[in-house]
Amino acid sequence: MADERNRNRGETAYVFVDRNNYPAAKAPFYGSAQAAGADVYIVAETKMPVKPGQYRDPRVTWYTTGVVVEPPAGHHFELVGRSSLSGTGYQLANCLGVLDEDYRGEILCAVRKIDPAAPALLANGPFKLGQLVLRKTCRCRFVEVNHKDELATTARGTGGFGSTDNV
Repeated sequence: MADERNRNRGETAYVFVDRNNYPAAKAPFYGSAQAAGADVYIVAETKMPVKPGQYRDPRVTWYTTGVVVEPPAGHHFELVGRSSLSGTGYQLANCLGVLDEDYRGEILCAVRKIDPAAPALLANGPFKLGQLVLRKTCRCRFVEVNHKDELATTARGTGGFGSTDNV
């Protein structure tokens, strides 16, 4: 087991690809020299347990990538859908996934079928579904105040949902 204190202090992400269980699994990779996200492929359907009282959208299928990642220290990955995903009849069910620095499980993807006529995603083998985007993790301290009036005032105030169109 890697020692957390002595590992991953640079800009290196360590990747485990479970080719024993998923022979077609691929390590994430950048499609071009300036790509912001590393391509991620799904390789197999997987099951997610449903907890009592939990709703499960019947249009959502869970897939695995067969990949486990360790981001560089002080970073996390965001899993986002590829821009071309919109033309496939599918979308990431949660739109964005966050892989925290300390998460060591497989990268799983919840995918919603939005076009009933769309072909099966894995019909032709692994499917390039999304990208991993490396982000610096910023944390803050939350201080609870007793009254809303203790928060700084702004020109926007309480305006939401389109209110900045008029500011």
